[in-house]
Amino acid sequence: MIIVSETGANTVDAVDTTGAGDAFVATVALCLSQGDLFPPAVRRATRVGACSVQHSGAQASYPVLDRVLSGSGLPD
Repeated sequence: MIIVSETGANTVDAVDTTGAGDAFVATVALCLSQGDLFPPAVRRATRVGACSVQHSGAQASYPVLDRVLSGSGLPD
């Protein structure tokens, strides 16, 4: 099965892009494992990736799980 999905990017001031792809993929995996459909999982992952580039470092820049799941404080 091939799934194609397109979502807009969030506009943020990037400080460090290290780990942004990892944050994105991990969020997609988390959302799918919790029963989300692919398009909403990609939209949430895009917001988490945008959040992660606003701070220095890789893991230290990732939002905490509660913030990922609730969406609060993630870029719109």
